[in-house]
Amino acid sequence: KATVSVLYWGARHARMSAACLLLCAVHTMGSLLVSPTDISTTEGSTATFTIGCSMLPTNDVTVPIAVGDNREGSLSTTSVTFTTANWNVLQTVTVTGVDDLIDEDTVLYDILLGPSVSGDAVYNMRSAEVHVKNMDDDTARISTAYIGTTVTTTEAAGPRPTIVFALETQPTLGVKVPFVVSDTSEASLSVDFFMFTTLNWNTPQTLTVGGVDDNIADGDQPYTITVGTCITADAKYAQLLSFTIPCVNIDDDTSGFVFSPSTATMLTTSEHLTKAFVTFMLMSEPISAVSVEMVTSDGTEGSVDPADIRVLPSTWNMPHTFTITGVNDDIDDGDVAYTASFKLAESVDPNYHNKLPSAPYSLINMDNDVVGVILSSTAVTVSEPGTQVAFTYKLRTEPVSAVTFTFVASDPSEAQVSVLGTAPNDTVTFTIHPSWWTSTFSVNVHAADDYDIDGTVFSSITTEVVSADALYDGMTIPGVAVTTMDDDVAGIVLCTEVPAMPFQSCTVGLGTTYEAGTGDELYVRLATRPTSNVVIDLNTTDIREAAVWPMTITFTAANWSTFQTVTILAVDDLLDDGDVPYYVEIISITTTDVHYMSVALLRWGAVSIDDDVDECKYPNVTCTHLCNDTNININNLNDYTCSCEYPEYGTTTVGLDATCYLDECVLRSATCTNSRQDCYDADQNVTSLDDWTCVCRSPATGTPGLIQPSLDCMYDECTDVHNQRVCASGFRPQECIDANPDPESLLDWYCNCTRPGEVNTSNTRTKAAECILDECAFVNPCPTALHTCIDINTSPYATNDWNCSCVAPYYAEVDVPLGVVPRCILDECTVPTNAAVCSSKSYQHCVDPDPDPTSRDDWVCNCTSPAVLQGGMVTRGPSTCMLDECTANQTLTGELNVCTLAVYNYGGKGGGFGHAYHQTCRDMNTSAESLNDWLCNCTYPAVGQDWVAPAICTLDECLLYSDICTNASQACFDPNTNTHDTSSENDWWCECIYPDTGPKMVGGNTTCAVDECEQYKVICESNAQTCTDPNNSSSSLDDWFCNCTAPYSGTEIGGPAECGIDECLQYSHVCISAGQLCNDTNEHPLSLQDWVCSCPPPQIGSEYRGPATCIYDECSTAPCGADQTCNDLNKNISSRSDYVCSCEFPNIGTPQAGGRAYCVQDECGISSSLCPADQKCYDASPASNDWGCECVLPLAGVPTPGGAANCTYDECTKVTLCSANGQQCIDTNLTTLGSWVCRCLPPTTGTDTNGSLSTCTWNECTVSETRDKCESQSQDCVDTDVYRHNNWECRCRTPEIGAASLGPARCTRDMCGPANVCAVNNQDCVQSGTSSLWTCVCRAPFVGEQINSVATCTINGCTQTGNAVCKAQDQECKDSTGGDWSCNCVAPLKGLSVQRAPAVCYYDECLHHTLCASKGQICIDRDTSPESTFDWMCACRPPSVGTSVVGQLAVCTLNECNGNTACQGQQCTDPNMSPDSLGDWVCSCLPPANGSKIAAAADCSFVGECADPAIRNVCESKGQTCLDSSNSAGDWQCVCPSPLGTIRATAAAAVCSDSSIEGKPVVSNSKSDSFPWAAVLIPSILVPICVGAALFILKKSSGPPPTRMPKESDEQYHSFHEQDELEHAPNPFQPRNAGRGTGIAV
Repeated sequence: KATVSVLYWGARHARMSAACLLLCAVHTMGSLLVSPTDISTTEGSTATFTIGCSMLPTNDVTVPIAVGDNREGSLSTTSVTFTTANWNVLQTVTVTGVDDLIDEDTVLYDILLGPSVSGDAVYNMRSAEVHVKNMDDDTARISTAYIGTTVTTTEAAGPRPTIVFALETQPTLGVKVPFVVSDTSEASLSVDFFMFTTLNWNTPQTLTVGGVDDNIADGDQPYTITVGTCITADAKYAQLLSFTIPCVNIDDDTSGFVFSPSTATMLTTSEHLTKAFVTFMLMSEPISAVSVEMVTSDGTEGSVDPADIRVLPSTWNMPHTFTITGVNDDIDDGDVAYTASFKLAESVDPNYHNKLPSAPYSLINMDNDVVGVILSSTAVTVSEPGTQVAFTYKLRTEPVSAVTFTFVASDPSEAQVSVLGTAPNDTVTFTIHPSWWTSTFSVNVHAADDYDIDGTVFSSITTEVVSADALYDGMTIPGVAVTTMDDDVAGIVLCTEVPAMPFQSCTVGLGTTYEAGTGDELYVRLATRPTSNVVIDLNTTDIREAAVWPMTITFTAANWSTFQTVTILAVDDLLDDGDVPYYVEIISITTTDVHYMSVALLRWGAVSIDDDVDECKYPNVTCTHLCNDTNININNLNDYTCSCEYPEYGTTTVGLDATCYLDECVLRSATCTNSRQDCYDADQNVTSLDDWTCVCRSPATGTPGLIQPSLDCMYDECTDVHNQRVCASGFRPQECIDANPDPESLLDWYCNCTRPGEVNTSNTRTKAAECILDECAFVNPCPTALHTCIDINTSPYATNDWNCSCVAPYYAEVDVPLGVVPRCILDECTVPTNAAVCSSKSYQHCVDPDPDPTSRDDWVCNCTSPAVLQGGMVTRGPSTCMLDECTANQTLTGELNVCTLAVYNYGGKGGGFGHAYHQTCRDMNTSAESLNDWLCNCTYPAVGQDWVAPAICTLDECLLYSDICTNASQACFDPNTNTHDTSSENDWWCECIYPDTGPKMVGGNTTCAVDECEQYKVICESNAQTCTDPNNSSSSLDDWFCNCTAPYSGTEIGGPAECGIDECLQYSHVCISAGQLCNDTNEHPLSLQDWVCSCPPPQIGSEYRGPATCIYDECSTAPCGADQTCNDLNKNISSRSDYVCSCEFPNIGTPQAGGRAYCVQDECGISSSLCPADQKCYDASPASNDWGCECVLPLAGVPTPGGAANCTYDECTKVTLCSANGQQCIDTNLTTLGSWVCRCLPPTTGTDTNGSLSTCTWNECTVSETRDKCESQSQDCVDTDVYRHNNWECRCRTPEIGAASLGPARCTRDMCGPANVCAVNNQDCVQSGTSSLWTCVCRAPFVGEQINSVATCTINGCTQTGNAVCKAQDQECKDSTGGDWSCNCVAPLKGLSVQRAPAVCYYDECLHHTLCASKGQICIDRDTSPESTFDWMCACRPPSVGTSVVGQLAVCTLNECNGNTACQGQQCTDPNMSPDSLGDWVCSCLPPANGSKIAAAADCSFVGECADPAIRNVCESKGQTCLDSSNSAGDWQCVCPSPLGTIRATAAAAVCSDSSIEGKPVVSNSKSDSFPWAAVLIPSILVPICVGAALFILKKSSGPPPTRMPKESDEQYHSFHEQDELEHAPNPFQPRNAGRGTGIAV
């Protein structure tokens, strides 16, 4: 028999709560003997039991002894040993009850003996137990010394009472002891509860009680502190009852009012709405609102806002302010004193109800009314004529009676005044009644128009004031400066009609004169009154067309506004120049008036109507070609000249037709040119035709042909050395080939490749041919049929660049360079049947070990990764391959092993895809042919059963995440270890281990809290402080701190705090009684008596340990605007309203004491660049955009609003040079320095010189004594040298003449007489001594003279204005007729001269290009302007026609049959119309005649024309007979029948009648009687030439010849200068001088 003991340990953790021992024993021999088995102890006492053996053991027996609950008992020994010697001796074990200070009642536990250890099998593994009862001696309760004792607190600052608490027994769990104060308005506790743990249960904790200062005078208030029921899981402490501690809070508040400033301070307000301020506070918090009301003694001087202030309990300690504002009464009543007092306060609070807040305040309201007048402006500007500007005026204060204003203009000739719509006058009066005093009135300033150029004139408007109000009567008002801007400008007025009203505007029309004698008139006056006489000289711009009379007119200050008449006289110039425009112009103005010295010289447009004709325009002039009338005066006839017209040339004959010649090559050159030939005419007589010859043009060669082009002109372009060099310039010489040697086929040569194998790819004339050489085609280097050849670069310079490539399916074994033959190989695995043998097995593929074409059937099957080969590879058959599927799955998919992926049933929740963790894969058969035989096995720490799919495994996740719950205060727990259940994934958590507390945290660490103050509060409490742990996290340690208890303040982390005390809690009443604030500058307990009283805002100042001396900066509350600066002159609180408001930049204004300043914006201050540097900016008013510039001394001028002023400076105020030398200083330009002159004083005169003295002269004839000596003899006095004295002389007056002398002259009669024909013709008459001869001499600038007759005067216009005009255009001026100057083109330019204007010049490029003439063509410059170059072209010479190309020869054709009469009525045909192919035209007979002949009339075998039925019918239809008596065509006749047979008509039916016998004309269609010049005899030889020219002109021209220079855009006139060669060739069939190019007249 044996004893079996089973132990069950129910706790999961290391600490056991109890042990249960089940013992089944059958007492037999060899058992342990224990006595007693039940014992009792009290905490701190002992008990014993004994152990023995029942029989002798064979070996030592050791019995272990263990206590089941070591918190309740302890053993004297942990084991006993029995030997064979003492086996029968009982051994005693002492048990001691543990005193744990816990109120836990009696606790039962067991002492375990065994299992024994012995070599004796009988005693080995024997066990026993002893039952123990441990009785408790502890009682749970809260310990404190204040139970039944009253605690006293106070509202004043000072030490605060404390209460100490502790537990008398150790709790089993934490105990929270709460505290509650019955009235939180009277007291506060340092903490709301204490927390006692099993560790700090016996450590005293201190509760600090502080009195609450409620600011209410409510007396001492009782309250209680309740120690509440403990909050704990310990049953002993949970059943304890709450208890209270009585307390009382001592009050420290007093009711009352505090005012600032004191009532002893005199307050000031003003009518500028300046304010005074009274601020008060309550000394304690009322229980309800308190109303305080202030009133003033005189509401017309001051007002209170707000009148009633309601102080709420929440705002009792805030300043409340009454604002007293001065009232503006607009009366100049001086400064007025008044008071502001208080009514009794009203409140439910008895401490404040019916209490007088303060004594009254004394105030003074400062007056701001001052009599005066406000002017809107002290300066105005008006402008002539008649503009007006207003300025306004207004009274500053209300007068006691009416105020009368009188405004007086100082200079009525420049400015006048008006009010209320009255007419402008020099004086105006207006009265303002008292009721109107706030209104604004206007005064208008008017400018007076005077027609004088007097510039800007300054005057003023003065004001006189009369009133019964003594303050206004006789008041001085600033005058208003008036600037009158002049609008008068010197000028000359021209009119063609005199206006009906003076100074009315007039129209100026175009003047018209007629060469037949009718003239025109022009009316002239001045625009303004001159200061001296103004002499105006007039003339026409074209004296050949018109003249003026008088040529000089004079205006004075008396007649300046009266029109003077200027007559325009017509001039007959005897020129057919058409109607000619001209101007009547003012050529000079002579005056000493500086304003008229610079007046613009005007001109008036007119036209002269022509009455002359040109003979060449008349039809009776019979020039065959060109006509020119040298004198078109109607009295000079038959002086026209005929000249030849291109292409003919010859001599010119006056009055007769010209003799002309013709070079046929001019006409025939195109025929030769088409074949690269030239034309040559040996005889150029117009009667010698068809003798021209075509010759080949070098370098072409051939046989010359007469009257036809040569047929054998050839030109091989390869003979050109340049072309040969091009072909020889290549890498290899090439040959030159001309594809067509015809001269007309040019630029068709090319270079040809010559090397064997080379082929041309392109032919070009500018470089050698591009040749290619394909080496594969030329020499095939590839040896076998397995290769193909490719030439990489076919350039003949690139050799050995061919490449042999293998023909598919063969391929090159290795890459070889160009020019090397590769070895071609073949992979047998590319054969589909071979590859299929290997692919029939899993994970095998075909491999050809030797791809050489000679090595066949050596392919094998090799294993494909991840399968591996077992044994050798099999030739032409499958091999043996092995595959571990577990490795293959991962290798092939690139993912985790397949055992980690599957479809599961999650605990009956349905299928889903998820992960199975902690498994491994095992392949049962690794043959590549044995697939899907793998299994999944669970891996440690997971356990489970193998499966083809992922195994069913279980896993305690805490084994995986043992590194998570690592904190010593945490442990891990997994409630569900099923790995296939998704709800079991990540369901483990961390939980706190006692004594730490915190929530369970699934999947991660939790937050366990521990209050460090449980351990360290004793440190704080030992210093009468409290402990606080702001962060109870176990990871946040050492962050606890000690707090000071009231009235002290302060904290310190990790140790006792340095506590301070605010002394103001004790002494604030000292400051408050003075209406000030208390501040403790250093609250350290050792720093006492450092509190200060500081002044409440807005007062400033402070003082230690007593009321401060406060000052009040009124600027803190002064009503100065944001744009103003405030300055308090005296900051004493008793000194009020002495602050000053000043305007800030850019605003300006007068500083205002005790109120807001009146500021205006100084626009000049915004920018310093508004005015020029020599001017000053001013701002007229507060309005915007009214700034202006005014002059700075020494400059003077009228200020100009919005811009620079017109400043002047009379330099003569500083210059003394002139006066020192007896001259007068005058500043001619007041705006420019250095413009002053010294001017001679009468009687001397002289020319002004800027900046220096004048050279003064004295005309002695101005002295009356001297002048009378000459005047008495009717002679003129002349001072011949004004620089010397006694150089005057008397001269004879017209018509007398004589030598002048000092004194009266000896004069004789002037033979020019009163009827001075010279003067009538604007010439001077000169008498030759005393003889009767007199001479008319032309006046400058005209030249010429004539004795006893009017001179023929001419003028060289070039010396006047012509040279300047022409030189500006790089032209030359010529004047051959006197005054009729013209500009002429300077070589190489050519062109037409234009009278009194620049010439129209051109530059004919054809003068320098001979290509056209060398080939018989005409050169044309399309645009002959000098700026247009390289636009010349060759044109076909008539009668050839063709297309012109710029810079090249024209391509011309010539139909010789055009105009050809040589065929004499036969049909003409030109088989080759090339100009080089002449003389090949053919005459063919017209039916019914037959025959033809080249270049001559054909010999026609004629059949009578009457045989033609049509001709015969003409006669027979009239009953007449057709008769043809010759072989000539067109000479058939119709003959009247007998007896009228003598009447015949050629080529028409005859008119048969009796009248025909009389010989009278039957029919007359001739109009030659009206146009006798219409019959023109033209030699038959000229017909083809003239007809061709006419047709060419008809094609090119459709209008009359040009009457102007052609423009570039005139297509019909390509080149004006070619008029003698091409464009203006006449029509030989048109009557002379008829409109050119309009048709053909025969």
